[in-house]
Amino acid sequence: MSRAKNVKLVFGENLLTLDKEEKRFATPEIVALYRAERLACKVIVDLCSGYGFQAFAFSQFCNKVISVELDPEKISKAKEHARILGIKNITFICGDVLNQKTVLRIVGENADVIFCDPERLAAEKERGISTIKPDIKKLLELYRSITEQIAIEFPPHIRGLDFDAEYEYLSLDGAVNRLTLYFGALKTAGKSVVLLPFGDRIEESKEKVTFASKNSTEGYKYILEPDPAVTLANLFAEAFCLDMKQLSIMAETNKIVIINQGNKIF
Repeated sequence: MSRAKNVKLVFGENLLTLDKEEKRFATPEIVALYRAERLACKVIVDLCSGYGFQAFAFSQFCNKVISVELDPEKISKAKEHARILGIKNITFICGDVLNQKTVLRIVGENADVIFCDPERLAAEKERGISTIKPDIKKLLELYRSITEQIAIEFPPHIRGLDFDAEYEYLSLDGAVNRLTLYFGALKTAGKSVVLLPFGDRIEESKEKVTFASKNSTEGYKYILEPDPAVTLANLFAEAFCLDMKQLSIMAETNKIVIINQGNKIF
């Protein structure tokens, strides 16, 4: 299967002049629009909004967007980008998302959904919640007084999360791209995988199906290799039962082997 073109295109890139930093930290358009459609509502708050690319996508699906960013340079560029793109339903706030004054300003907006893409280190030996800014537990404590419908982005390979939320792993063109946690009524499953650009969605089954491991592939005819996001979410059974018509052809002979990072899972 040929790889999709322009999967890393940024929202409005054809009209905007972007520097390397903006391109580096911008959410790909296809990801931003997918997320905006999932979180579509009347009023959404985009915390830690950076240069505004996710907010621009939200503006296409929500009546009003409140964009909050601490860095005045980033918010200034976001305003200019919005002007060029002709987007008029975003209110920009320059402030600390954990500051009580900022929270009080947002309270008056009657927000339906809160989204946050927090700051994290570009690289670390092991991803953990302690290096993420702002403090996620404090953020949840403050903003749950506004709405329980909160979505927060995390590094996909982070460890030690124990929140009661849906863990959505997003794959973009065959590579793990995002992990978003959906809280409150936004949660529709324990874990899920979304495969972009095709739009397939895999949800964790309530009746968990597991595969027994074997040490040899001798005698097997077919090899199935999961998308990395499926591997990370550990949704092998759900993924390969997604398209039963294709799977049944291989299952008839009982000669299926699934390869997962060198381990054989049947």
